Amino acid sequence: MQREVERIYLADSLYDYIARLTAATRKEPLIRLGASPRGSIALTRMAQAAAYLSGRDYVIPRDVQIVFHDVIGHRIVLSPQAKMADVSVASLWKKF
Repeated sequence: MQREVERIYLADSLYDYIARLTAATRKEPLIRLGASPRGSIALTRMAQAAAYLSGRDYVIPRDVQIVFHDVIGHRIVLSPQAKMADVSVASLWKKF
């Protein structure tokens, strides 16, 4: 199954979308440590898995959106300001 998932097509525009999403986590002032390039790779693989489970041989933006929070949520560290203001990772997702 893993080999089948690796063969799921991902358009260049979606690679760009994933790169922009993860880069945005590194630019957000309330996030001290954003998603790394490895986070982008994990997001890509999980989006491919979501497409596979949906019975498609290609990824759509919705696949990326479905897995984004779960893949990236534990890879970021909130800033001290965010913690003092009781900002949660879940509340930040509205920006992404």
